[in-house]
Amino acid sequence: MKEFLEQHHILILILETLYFVGIILLSAKIITDTKTTSKTLAYLLLIIFLPIIGILIYFFFGVNYRKNKFYDFKVERNEKIYDDIKKFIKSSHHKVLESHQKELQKYFSTFSFLFNATQSPLTDSNTVELLINGEEKFPKVFEVLKSAKHHIHLEYYIFEDDYIGQELSNILIEKA
Repeated sequence: MKEFLEQHHILILILETLYFVGIILLSAKIITDTKTTSKTLAYLLLIIFLPIIGILIYFFFGVNYRKNKFYDFKVERNEKIYDDIKKFIKSSHHKVLESHQKELQKYFSTFSFLFNATQSPLTDSNTVELLINGEEKFPKVFEVLKSAKHHIHLEYYIFEDDYIGQELSNILIEKA
């Protein structure tokens, strides 16, 4: 036995190195994949103190193959839906460009740049009203809020307890 170990010490050293690298990689997988701390610690101790048996136990009981298969299916399905949405957006963008070709010819490169850079499509039947300051903005905001029927999506970072803030909160309370 001693002669065998002396003759194959390089091979044994390589196998030990591969084993330790494998344990480190498997430990990283256990840490990233296992949700609870106690399970993570249990699997780590298992593969360290019962090397071969612990690894087998982890692969039989610790890896949820059914969940992984379902997740892979979900990722595939989401990618297909995302591709379909991208195709629809692209086609609707091009339809609007074609239907208003004369009016938009001058700005074609701008619209193409915006679409290619941000996937922001050109849409039909939009209106824009520029509101320069708060005196123009807030009466219009309050009017639109009062006419809302189903949903209100509103985002402000600063909300003061002044006339405008109180009016806004009164409208939202009334709508709720």
